Amino acid sequence: MSKVLLFENTADVQMSLAEEYLRDGNLPDAIKAIRTAYEIEDDPAYFVDMGEAYLQSGLVGPAFESFCEAYARGVDSTQCLFGLSRSAYFMGFDKESGEYFKKIFLKNVPDLGQFSCDVDDLGDEFAQVTGGVENRGFTFVKSDTQKSFDDDMVAMVRENPEKALPYFENVPKSSKLFYEARNNIALIKLILGSFNEALEECREILEHKPNDIFALSTMLATYSALGFQDKALAMAERLDGLAIVDEENIRKVALAMCQAEMHSYAVKYLDKLFIQKYERNVMLLRAIAYYNVGEKGKATSTIRDMKKLFPKEELMLQDVESRMRAGVDKYLPYSVIMMHGETLRHIGESRVLFCAEQEDKDFDFEKFAHSLQDEKNYRLLYWYLTNHAYFCKNDEILILFRLCQTQDERCYELLCEVLRDMNVAEYLKCKCIRVLVCHGYDKEIHLVQGANIRTTKPLYPSNYPEAPDKNKKSLLWADAFAIAYSELFLSYDGFEEDLRDVAEDIYRRLLDKDEKLFNSPFALASVIFKRVKAVGKVTLTGLSKRFGVSAETVKKYEKIIYED
Repeated sequence: MSKVLLFENTADVQMSLAEEYLRDGNLPDAIKAIRTAYEIEDDPAYFVDMGEAYLQSGLVGPAFESFCEAYARGVDSTQCLFGLSRSAYFMGFDKESGEYFKKIFLKNVPDLGQFSCDVDDLGDEFAQVTGGVENRGFTFVKSDTQKSFDDDMVAMVRENPEKALPYFENVPKSSKLFYEARNNIALIKLILGSFNEALEECREILEHKPNDIFALSTMLATYSALGFQDKALAMAERLDGLAIVDEENIRKVALAMCQAEMHSYAVKYLDKLFIQKYERNVMLLRAIAYYNVGEKGKATSTIRDMKKLFPKEELMLQDVESRMRAGVDKYLPYSVIMMHGETLRHIGESRVLFCAEQEDKDFDFEKFAHSLQDEKNYRLLYWYLTNHAYFCKNDEILILFRLCQTQDERCYELLCEVLRDMNVAEYLKCKCIRVLVCHGYDKEIHLVQGANIRTTKPLYPSNYPEAPDKNKKSLLWADAFAIAYSELFLSYDGFEEDLRDVAEDIYRRLLDKDEKLFNSPFALASVIFKRVKAVGKVTLTGLSKRFGVSAETVKKYEKIIYED
């Protein structure tokens, strides 16, 4: 009779499983095991282990988010700080990497905080924190973030290709980057729909570099976009005949095959990616390619692995998986944007969840808070807030304020998670800051704001009106303070102190004014904003546009406040 071995499902058991999975190169199950360990013990230190696992597999973004999660929950171990510093550095956030690196030395060398220190002077320690990556020459204290030309151009091509075009066109033929620039011009022409111009650019490159992978890939995608399938197939066969070993070139070919909907080739080249094997978009494209060649089992297995690695994408992945299981579509589109779970069903579910149609007086805050204890509802609202807020601006504000008014820890968690998400737009983060400050939430918030990684703690004047039964004037001032805070947020070092000084002065001036004279927190915020010394010269027109109030109202408020 065979024996059955029983064991407890403890965090230690899950971590042992995670180590075994990592040894076998199975990152998705390793991450799932670490998450389970965290769920069992509720110890934020497990996010550090998660960050290390992601980092070892080249997923720098998720690694950074995991380290941020640990740090935001109070883990300031050297391992966590090393992880923050390394992952920030690999993403090109040099200044922020140095700030975290500095914290490591401050734990052991108190005097270090008294002077500016070049990273080069730290020698071996810097090599250790960056894993041997060459230093890019930044300093710890008050250094400006230096982005490379390439980083700027990649961002610009993605966000505004028309503006990027002149930069590439101005690269002289004598430059070693000339053909790289011409390839980018061809790509931009393809993006803008100027297909013939894109083809002409590619032909000129291929005259000098017949096996240029970038040009051949762009030409393949362009022929396909024009509907010239025979020429596209000939280009695919030409590419397939080359011995391509560089991973970035393999990726270029794989993406071109996806764009041309050459499914078998897409599978072949996506499967060749090793370093980028677990990159989010690569995995999603691979799953779709598997489905499109008829390998539904591999497709759904890849989606299941993605769920373990990217839990925030659960809703989108469920949509993709359900479409695969239903089998209604013979082929699924490769466009990641089209597959991003943007369905009317989810929009409707989200609006029902936070009762968008109800007035505040009819809104059940306790029921709302209870509903967010369910992880599915929590993720649904997170998804709506970060993906669909641009559809319903009023919904967005309503969600944020109701989250704060609920005064439930889970609701605050959701707002803080939005602040730590690198993919969330800056304007939405500013609105999160606004409502957090409005409602007196003064815990430390660890943020990723574009390329700025900072820790900020809102500073309140001593007589900040926290109680809801304060007079109308005090509450209006509190809202104005929060609005000005969000507009100044991370604008320069020390903005909190300057804002506090101006706001306190204005609050004192308001004490003897008739509260009937004021009814717009945005107008009052514009006056506060204008008086903060480091903002510089601000026109009334600029203030009007920024705060959504008329120039006459701004002038009226300023006159009333500062009249003797």
